[in-house]
Amino acid sequence: RSFITPFDRGDVKDLITSMDNAIDQMQKTAKTIMLFDQRAFTPQQREMADAIVAAAALVQEAMPLLSSIGSNAGRISSISEQLSQFEGRTDELHDVGLQEIYRANLPTNSMAFFVGVEIYDHLEKVVDRFDDVGNEIHGIMLENTHDRPYLRERVGPEVIAAMAVIGSAIARAVSIPFGVQILAG
Repeated sequence: RSFITPFDRGDVKDLITSMDNAIDQMQKTAKTIMLFDQRAFTPQQREMADAIVAAAALVQEAMPLLSSIGSNAGRISSISEQLSQFEGRTDELHDVGLQEIYRANLPTNSMAFFVGVEIYDHLEKVVDRFDDVGNEIHGIMLENTHDRPYLRERVGPEVIAAMAVIGSAIARAVSIPFGVQILAG
């Protein structure tokens, strides 16, 4: 038995990898918070955490939409745009937050400053990883939005023979793996 993915295997792999990277970064952030026994958070850190929760919810919403990219293109595009906006906003929060904890801990509590910096950096990296997921989703959507069968009937032996000849010529000309897809209904 075989399963044919609704889009390119490489895109599936890249999407899964970017999602895994986001999860890994969330785990690193949680470990850092536990390591430093951090119990109080700045308003900026809380807002960054809220953005992470919202980003995860958007990714969860986007996954089933990818099964019908053409009919869901508008919503998929909106989701990837929102993920990008979260990234821009958390960059601003990161910078403002670092400035505030520097001022609050100068000159007496450098350890609190370094712990705060570490947490801010981890939170910002999580949102960056979700932006990467959004970019992968957007790329898949752009690449596959208009894939529709061009032939409304069965593919005849002449089409298969022609594609075999073309594929053979390409295989002789290049040294990379490639595939041929015939869009037919």
